[in-house]
Amino acid sequence: MFKKILAEIKGFTPEDLTAFLALDLAQNLKASLYFLVTYEKEEELAKAETFLNGLLVKAEERNLKVEAHFKKEVGLKDLTEILKKEKIELAFLPLRDLKKSLKLPTNLALVKFVHLGRLSPKRILIILEENFKALKNYENFLKALLKTYPHKRVYIISIGKDKKFSALREFLKKQPSPHEWEAWMVLSLKKLIFKILSKRIDFIIFPVESLPFWQIKKRRFVKNLIGKSPCNLIIFKPGI
Repeated sequence: MFKKILAEIKGFTPEDLTAFLALDLAQNLKASLYFLVTYEKEEELAKAETFLNGLLVKAEERNLKVEAHFKKEVGLKDLTEILKKEKIELAFLPLRDLKKSLKLPTNLALVKFVHLGRLSPKRILIILEENFKALKNYENFLKALLKTYPHKRVYIISIGKDKKFSALREFLKKQPSPHEWEAWMVLSLKKLIFKILSKRIDFIIFPVESLPFWQIKKRRFVKNLIGKSPCNLIIFKPGI
């Protein structure tokens, strides 16, 4: 499914917790890990190395194949070259510049942490959209995530015709995680936030298209969700 997974590390920032998600997923998928340590100032490097050492110990305890590389001031071009050269199939990155991230060539899990104490999700909300072009990539990511964190409560909101999601429905029936499925005609941010709060969601997973396929209206919705989400957020972008 995903044979090589990258996680970016800056050193003791909230976004670095993304690396633990990559670690868990790699263990479940028997994938290799590629830790990319990025920094701008030399004083940041020592913090990043300390954090990385802790991750390497955990990876060794789990018998994972892992490599780590350090790079100063990584730009979009640098990151694109790394993803292609290393044949990365899934990259966990902090959610910073969304528009630039959408130009990257591989499958991305862009993560924003709102509650640092909810790293291992107990309640997950998944958004499905009928018109999402790379549904298979997204479903593969969801299946990997749900197998990694079994026995969690899963809430699904589907937008559009349910029959497009029949494969995922069958998958969920075979999983130990209890799940609830709702079909909405349109996606409302106000209604979505109410759902997150009422169900005490730990993580919401939302799919976005690669540029230039992403509609301007949807971009505004996602930017508002990023700014207002009361829970941790994973934006999934399929590979180009």
